[in-house]
Amino acid sequence: MIRAGFICLMFLGALLVSPSPGAAEPSTPLLPVPSLSAAPEGKLPTGALQDLLDKAVAQGIPGAVMGVATPEGSWFTASGVADEDTQEPMSPLHAMRVANATETFAAALIWSLIEEGRMGLDDKVNRWLPSGLVLKGGVITIGMLLNHTSGLYDHTESPEFAKKMLSNPKHRWSAQEVLEITRSHPLKFNPGTGFAYSSTDDYILGLIAQAATGQSVEKMVRNRFFCTAGHGPDRAVAVRQPASIEHAWIRLAG
Repeated sequence: MIRAGFICLMFLGALLVSPSPGAAEPSTPLLPVPSLSAAPEGKLPTGALQDLLDKAVAQGIPGAVMGVATPEGSWFTASGVADEDTQEPMSPLHAMRVANATETFAAALIWSLIEEGRMGLDDKVNRWLPSGLVLKGGVITIGMLLNHTSGLYDHTESPEFAKKMLSNPKHRWSAQEVLEITRSHPLKFNPGTGFAYSSTDDYILGLIAQAATGQSVEKMVRNRFFCTAGHGPDRAVAVRQPASIEHAWIRLAG
């Protein structure tokens, strides 16, 4: 069964979290679901955005969701199907995994801890994590991880990571496994002398946040960004993925 991924455009920090079809509604909604036609007339190029989404689906994506939220209003739409087997139409009300947007929340979490005085941009990685766990951990700073100037090899680019992902997609990667891959590859450049996006940077930021607070990233993201101001239960972030939730996909030859 191939299920659909999503495209989400978020402006001014607005975020939509919606229930899966058939899921029981919590007594207190996590966040209010805006009207799908709430955007003021003429304020957003809704036609062009819908065309963009439809073209993405036409190029081979089974289905996708797009959301735009501004102070003037919000607009959400979908295209394609949520499930290729059943041909269930994709809907803006389908729940989505946070997936790669986790990296954005990791950075926001670190900034919130910096604002609280828990850590600083110039803190070396080795201040928070055991020496030797991260290559050049005595040189690389939190700031370098945030702006991707650490020079660390991205573990997701490694052939060994790809091989394991394809042979066992449900494998739960430990920090030691992830960082062992990174340590087995040379730095792309000396820390602070270049730029290269690396998912490993964000992964290490999560480890630092946990070391500084004694709390899991899951719990901190839930409490700081999803369940604030009296909003509902911990439905937004979950380690175990419900079977009904939509997720990204990859089509392999053969």
